[in-house]
Amino acid sequence: MKIPHIANRWTEKEDTILRRLEGVAPPDEIGKLIGRTAAAVQQRRAKIGLAQSQANSNVSKRTYMELLTQVCTEAGKPLDLALRRSRKKESARLRWAAWAILRARGVSLPNIGRVAGYHHTSVLNGVRRCSTAK
Repeated sequence: MKIPHIANRWTEKEDTILRRLEGVAPPDEIGKLIGRTAAAVQQRRAKIGLAQSQANSNVSKRTYMELLTQVCTEAGKPLDLALRRSRKKESARLRWAAWAILRARGVSLPNIGRVAGYHHTSVLNGVRRCSTAK
C-alpha cells in the first residue's frame, strides 16, 4: 500500500518560518531549522512566490565566520590574522579564499561585502585575485 504525500505537505508554521527568514538565512540553515532539505526550501520559496534570486544570494555572518575559520584552519593560520583589516598578503589571501568560495556558491558581491565589512568592489578584486593567485 502506497503512503500518500500528506507527510510532505508544508504546514502553515513552516511557511511562516520560511517567510520570516527570507533574506536573513541561507536555505540550508532554514532547512535544518524546520527539518527539510535546502532543495525543498528553495522549491517552496519558488512555489509561494518568494524571490528565487535571493534564495542563494544571502549569507549570514555566522556562515561567513564558519567558512573563514575553516579556511584559516586548512591554511594553518590563526583566525585573527584573517579578521585584521590589514592589506598584507598573508591576511588578504585568507579573506579572498573565503570570498571566492562564497561567490562560487552563488552569493552576490554586495552580500559578501556586507557580512565581511568590505565594499563589494573590494570583494570583486579579492575574488579575481584569488582565482589568479598561485
